Amino acid sequence: MSCDRHFLKSSRSYSRLHFKNIKTRLKCKRSQMKIMEMSFMILALFLFFVMVGLFFLATYTADLKNQVNLLYRQGTINTLAALSETPEFTCGDGNCVDLDKMITLKGMAKEPNGVYRNFWSSIGTLKIVKVYPLVPGVLGEQVCTGNIDDTCNSITIKQKLTTENEILDWTFVSICKKETNDGYIYDKCEIGRIIAGTVEKK
Repeated sequence: MSCDRHFLKSSRSYSRLHFKNIKTRLKCKRSQMKIMEMSFMILALFLFFVMVGLFFLATYTADLKNQVNLLYRQGTINTLAALSETPEFTCGDGNCVDLDKMITLKGMAKEPNGVYRNFWSSIGTLKIVKVYPLVPGVLGEQVCTGNIDDTCNSITIKQKLTTENEILDWTFVSICKKETNDGYIYDKCEIGRIIAGTVEKK
């Protein structure tokens, strides 16, 4: 065999080998591209499910806060319904509040180390408001420095200590205080409301 023919044959073999190498490289690149596409697809799916999970978590957390606030409010309403029957409030009859006791209780609730300072810890605002008869010349609520008289209609026993919003609930009661007339002492009773506030949790 001549050198030229051998060279031609070896060149053809080299060309075929080189062509196979190119095909193999192309297949490898295509495989790498498919792997990269699959990786991006998996990453996109992962991010999608993370976003969906965060959305449901935020919704669940908001709903959980609402449920907590509803439970706190229900506790306040239950306390409110029973307040007029407690020894600190009652005037002896059912659904009746002693205003003279309220004045004493108001002072005790403000004492720094008083027994009643944190007595109703679940309640924000707690007050008694006279509804009827109306106080002449008084529009809305007028806070009393002493007992309810002809110049005011509200006794605040406790005020909320935080800046958060609160929901006010109330119930009707008889509000009574001792009066004298011609030497006789009697209970003067009027229509009022006990108002209690539930501080909303953030």
